[in-house]
Amino acid sequence: MERWAMRVNELYVDDPDKDSGGKIDVSLNISLPNLHCELVGLDIQDEMGRHEVGHIDNSMKIPLNNGAGCRFEGQFSINKVPGNFHVSTHSATAQPQNPDMTHVI
Repeated sequence: MERWAMRVNELYVDDPDKDSGGKIDVSLNISLPNLHCELVGLDIQDEMGRHEVGHIDNSMKIPLNNGAGCRFEGQFSINKVPGNFHVSTHSATAQPQNPDMTHVI
């Protein structure tokens, strides 16, 4: 006798705060003392299909340590679904050989 098992994974998102529009507001302030501002970017992606590399709306980069580092400040909204946002060098035209992502949030 052969037995089969089927596993089904499902995710349901319930938004008890209907006035939020299904969004979460995020405010980010991160200092990267060893990474130049032209290399710093914000990437946002989620399972609803959002995928932004180098998000710049409502954000600014402030040079630190005579330009050797950068403080990145930004405000943005994310969907209340699985996903992520991260500070990276993905949006830079030239990638550093040995990036130092040491940071203070």
